[in-house]
Amino acid sequence: MAKSARSEAAGDWIQDAVKRPGRVRKYLGVAKGEKIPMRKLNDAIKRLEAKKNKTVEERSLLSALLLAKRFKSKKGV
Repeated sequence: MAKSARSEAAGDWIQDAVKRPGRVRKYLGVAKGEKIPMRKLNDAIKRLEAKKNKTVEERSLLSALLLAKRFKSKKGV
């Protein structure tokens, strides 16, 4: 069984999908091992969404923040 097939079977597929782990933590200034507060995520998302002319990097970061928010809200379900 290939590595990717093993990962998908184990439910760890997302580790392979995330291209830059720790990016959201670094942007929000949250240390590794601490939980990211939902308020910080929401504030950062609002700040980036309000910006008119986003760079490619900012659009990518916004996508990463939205993904982090989606994952965080799913953990409680």
